[in-house]
Amino acid sequence: MKKVNFILAVTLSLTNLSLFTIGFAEFTIFHAVIVLFTLTVFLVFISKNILRLKAPKYLILLTAYITLINILNLNNFKFTSFVYTFVILIELLLLYSLIPKFNIKLIKKALRAIIFLYFINILITAILIHFKSLPTGFVEKIFGYYNFAGKIRPQGFSSEPSYAALIIAFTLLALLKCTNFIYDRRETIWYILAILSIILTNSSYGYLFLIIIIIYFLLKSKLISSAGLILVAGVVTLLFIAIVFFDDLTKNYAFARLSNISNLIVASDYNISKIVKNLSLVDGSASYRVLPTMGLIEQYSSMPLSNLLLGYGAGSSTIFFTSFYNGNLTLLGFIPAFVYNYGIIGTVIAFLCFLSLFPKEKALLLILFILFLFNADFNTQIFLFVLFIIMICNQIEKLYKEGIHAKD
Repeated sequence: MKKVNFILAVTLSLTNLSLFTIGFAEFTIFHAVIVLFTLTVFLVFISKNILRLKAPKYLILLTAYITLINILNLNNFKFTSFVYTFVILIELLLLYSLIPKFNIKLIKKALRAIIFLYFINILITAILIHFKSLPTGFVEKIFGYYNFAGKIRPQGFSSEPSYAALIIAFTLLALLKCTNFIYDRRETIWYILAILSIILTNSSYGYLFLIIIIIYFLLKSKLISSAGLILVAGVVTLLFIAIVFFDDLTKNYAFARLSNISNLIVASDYNISKIVKNLSLVDGSASYRVLPTMGLIEQYSSMPLSNLLLGYGAGSSTIFFTSFYNGNLTLLGFIPAFVYNYGIIGTVIAFLCFLSLFPKEKALLLILFILFLFNADFNTQIFLFVLFIIMICNQIEKLYKEGIHAKD
């Protein structure tokens, strides 16, 4: 059972390692593993009482609501999108049932494996990019890279650099949670590998998450000792070395983006409407994370009350926003996609479902999760991975409260 849990946790993080595609959906290694796992669950585990399927009440309510809304929008909703949402819900149910089977030792083992795999992948890809020897063919499927406006960046086992950075950031957060954010010298190498991986993705989103995690870590652990100073100095040194080796600061993609956005805010006299209007001119990627939500807010005034409350059904947001942005929209987050598909009521139920998975000490997780909602839709494996990390953090907290401290 422990091996199954380990394999599921690790493969869940490999969001772009797919065997084939079904429409626009990727049938990743995780989906293949979970299909085999599901058969095992029903044929072996349940019959032998090794595992009991259980679901939080809000997950059941969310599943029922999503099914009802799509029945009401039978002529409008996208069937394949609904099916994929249902698959995600089933996978969430299975993962939720498995969480009690994770102990601290197994959790650390899985988290370290994820960090190690991503670090090796990103490092090799970064070196290949640096020496202008880009992988092709089958090798490119493993060592993927992201080419936007001539800037090539490693993306690890995910579909883009920001997703890789977010996966590593949430994994690092869970690893820190294992020690209740108290510095553990034995974990230093894993902290370093995680931080280096995020730096090498050159993701502004990843940098933001890393800064928030480090600040929280310093506040939570009350690090005033020499160990704390060494850790902070080490992070700054690693950041400096990575920037100098792979790019100088003035050319660094993530820092250039942050600089451009800062200049825009100042030039717009801190006027929100001006900032939003001009954002696409200086940062198209950032605008795609903001403009759809602003467009949804504008649409609210002319939207029928029934659709405002209940939504338009699965997949309708993609059609609407692609048309709204002249076919150029390539990225939709949970906000506004889920809000448009399932309305205000569905969004409230979804949030209640998500919050039921959180640990009691949720401040940091909640901040990062809310920021994450603008970056990935519900119908994505990375969304399921983030929910899994949230549940793992909840399990860690429960184990510590029960006084169960497994040695690694």
